[in-house]
Amino acid sequence: MSRPLPGAGRALLVLLAGGLLTGCAGASLRAARSAIAAGDYPTAHQELVAARNDPRLSDRQRREVADDLCLTEYKVGAPAYPTAEQLSICREAANAGAGQSATLLATIAASQRTAETNNINQAIAHADLAGAEAAIARYRALPGADPRAVTQWSKQLWEIVGRDDAHAAKSRHRALQPAISLAAREFPQVHAMNDLAFARWVERNMRVDGTSLVSSVKVAEHTLTLRIPDDQLAAAATNLYRFAKVNDAMVARCGCDGRTNVASQDGELPAYLVRLDPATRRSEILVLAQH
Repeated sequence: MSRPLPGAGRALLVLLAGGLLTGCAGASLRAARSAIAAGDYPTAHQELVAARNDPRLSDRQRREVADDLCLTEYKVGAPAYPTAEQLSICREAANAGAGQSATLLATIAASQRTAETNNINQAIAHADLAGAEAAIARYRALPGADPRAVTQWSKQLWEIVGRDDAHAAKSRHRALQPAISLAAREFPQVHAMNDLAFARWVERNMRVDGTSLVSSVKVAEHTLTLRIPDDQLAAAATNLYRFAKVNDAMVARCGCDGRTNVASQDGELPAYLVRLDPATRRSEILVLAQH
């Protein structure tokens, strides 16, 4: 029959077990470093993942593992490790104080900013609003993104919207008369409202559970401009009918081809364009926002 170990024996056993675990983690780190030195980054990555799962790693060892994971994923690259994953692991290591990872994070981010800038400019050149919006969303998520560049791209996108509207207006006037008449019958009260009263009416109709989906309402002769706070974009996406309703009211008020431009508050990028559809005689929404 076995007998329980005395207190000192149990303590020694615990220390030995801890040393073995730490030694295993150290062995994986040494194997990973050897693989890195040999340029075998896939093998190094495997060893680092194995070491990272050891719960007995010291803080210093965890920082080393994260730092080397950043290096190996950067060296192997996509498609094995997509850029978003590289940025995530390098950001984690850099935040833990790993200097190598901070440098790599800056390098990866700079490369991606250049790539997304090219994507954005190409989309704008082809008047691809949705493509430009998607690339701008990716650009803004990168470390070091320049808000001044986003502002400039936003202006260019709105210029495209303006040109498209001007071009479409030439052929829409007669086709829209039935839709304009329908809107006037459905919203007779708005025709007599001044700009301030109509803006207040719009704001009331953009409230959900006591919270407004929009942060500002601007009324012009033919155009209604709304701003959506970033924290309301998700709620706006589930209440698009409200944007269609206020645009129908805008059409009724001006007795014209009224339009509603909806921009995100942060960066003022186009989020939704609401236009009257002569086929349905209702306002339809073009979704641009990246949620």
